[in-house]
Amino acid sequence: MSAIIATICTIRQLPQAFALGASITQHASKGRNSSFVIGLADKLEHLPGGFSSDYTIVPVSDFLTSDELDKLSAQYTPTEFAGACKPAFLQDVFRRYPDTDSVVYVDPSIAFFSELTPIWERLSKATILLTPYITGSLPNIGNTGQTWPDEKFFQNLGLYSADFLALRRSAETDKMLNWWQDRVQERAFVNFCEGLCTDQRWLMHVPIFFQDVAIVKE
Repeated sequence: MSAIIATICTIRQLPQAFALGASITQHASKGRNSSFVIGLADKLEHLPGGFSSDYTIVPVSDFLTSDELDKLSAQYTPTEFAGACKPAFLQDVFRRYPDTDSVVYVDPSIAFFSELTPIWERLSKATILLTPYITGSLPNIGNTGQTWPDEKFFQNLGLYSADFLALRRSAETDKMLNWWQDRVQERAFVNFCEGLCTDQRWLMHVPIFFQDVAIVKE
């Protein structure tokens, strides 16, 4: 079975997405057949003339209605908008590539420096892979003079990063993406006072609400 590695970005982030794609071309093909897909949180007509890409680019208009796009773009900043589109984009990737059993989401700020075999091995035994921001307690603030960040700081951001997650095709993954999509439609703002931080604050609930979720600490 093949795998898809996907990212979502604005036009301004496309150079980063292309750098990510180059690292995938170099490393991800080892051990598994994989392809790279870019979700464009922007309009195709905003691309410069003569633009071309070595990678598949899927505009959000391909999987969201015009009414949904008008609503989301009106209420969100570009960063919030991209986060609000992410679950629907991942759902679309699974539909678009029916022979794919695994989808790895990676933000365009990331690049790969070694083969992805450990990801495929972990995902073969799990439905969803999440990566935490911290993997252990921080030094005692009173002993070090450190005042920030502490563990509570990550309760504002969310315990798990939405910059990287991996999903295996399953009914449980479908349930998780539907649930996530329902939340980010109205609550993907950056508003710490309201307990919101784009799409990733919701990931705190995933290990509790869904089965076979693995926390990747290495």
